[in-house]
Amino acid sequence: MPRNSASGLKGDLLCADFNLRRVSRHRLSPSGASYTSEISALLASDQPDFHPTDVIEDADGSILVADTSSWYNMCCPTSTIVKPEDFGAIYRIRKSDSTAPDDPRGLELNWEKPAVAYLSDERPVVVARAIDALAKDENIAALSASKAGVPALWSLHRIEGPAARKAIRERINEGIAEERSVAIRSAGLWRDPGAAEALSRALTSQDAHILRLASMALGRIGDRSATSALLEAGRGELDPFLKHAVTYALFEMGAAGSVAETHPLGKQLRKMDEVAKSGPNPNVRPDIEQAGPVEMDPAKVARQYTRMGELRSHFIKEGGDPKRGEKLFADSSKMCITCHRLGDQGTDFGPELTKIGAIRGKFDILEAIVYPSASIVRYYDRVDVQTKQGAMVSGIISSETEDTMTLSPAPGAEIPVRSKDIVEAKYSSVSLMPEVYDTLLSPQELADLVAYLMQAK
Repeated sequence: MPRNSASGLKGDLLCADFNLRRVSRHRLSPSGASYTSEISALLASDQPDFHPTDVIEDADGSILVADTSSWYNMCCPTSTIVKPEDFGAIYRIRKSDSTAPDDPRGLELNWEKPAVAYLSDERPVVVARAIDALAKDENIAALSASKAGVPALWSLHRIEGPAARKAIRERINEGIAEERSVAIRSAGLWRDPGAAEALSRALTSQDAHILRLASMALGRIGDRSATSALLEAGRGELDPFLKHAVTYALFEMGAAGSVAETHPLGKQLRKMDEVAKSGPNPNVRPDIEQAGPVEMDPAKVARQYTRMGELRSHFIKEGGDPKRGEKLFADSSKMCITCHRLGDQGTDFGPELTKIGAIRGKFDILEAIVYPSASIVRYYDRVDVQTKQGAMVSGIISSETEDTMTLSPAPGAEIPVRSKDIVEAKYSSVSLMPEVYDTLLSPQELADLVAYLMQAK
């Protein structure tokens, strides 16, 4: 989240969308105890091996984007082909009319004797360094009186001892909402028992963000004297984020079992209490081992690269017809509808495709159809299980309980395996989806099907 105004992105959330080959910009607006987001693309590429992995704001306000290309394989979907020759790159995004500030890192300032005024500096890197540099006992009074607000509170947060905790407590119910939020978060992170009373009073706020943060802090502190205040805050209409915060806070402080079932949160808390007291499952199965990346035959990789290039060229030249693609998807002989759900049609076996066009690029979708084992969507990996009886069972995990793992090798087929019978379980690097569509469908039919799926948003 940029803190510098030079890029015009200050306060926005920037996300590296690995599989969408883009960096997305999220303009946040408060909504209840959380936020809503207006999403747009800040940077996008049609290069198949462009995979942004991190976004960092530099001191001058420019944005650095790390592209790990295709050598990084632990993602979702999980790449199963190693491409160590793809090194990636680091890109810098800078507003064309922006002017870099003089000494953006504040290297010319006197850091041997940092001043509290540095917390109000317009250079975010200076402020961040000052927060750490001023976090000393002798600065508590000056920090408490500082007009810097949020940075001063974070500096106080970094100081150990009762004096700093007291200074933070005094701000829980005073000042603007942003400053109160920092004070509340600090009290929770320090698990400050002396803050319980002030946090309980904060639960009378009309600000849902303050209520959520105060509930979370009280849960971490675990002082049951706040039970009544939390129960009162848990009445009425709550958005999901606030409801979760209040419920979990009561559970954390050990009050779940004493809450009446007639209370709006009562049934949920009683169930959480029952599960917590049920004890560990005696039939714990072994952890599922990860499948290692496949070192493919170079000749096969070259053939796949060549074929994907041919298909991409056809897409660019001819395009696709989504109406024809819809008919292909609904044709049971093509097997799409027998394994996947899109809207109100299809089967819940393979990955859900209802919004696939919003989360995957067209060439990612094409590769997933033609070479399904090249990348496998997480939670749809095939799992190979060896039992004590010597059997080998494979399939997607369709359900799991404390005692049983149920594998589905095909739509409508389920094989339950008792946890206590499992000797070994390992994810496979081979998809359950057959690698047949490059011959089953023509290049134009593939283009039509992808065009249809790209409309699914």
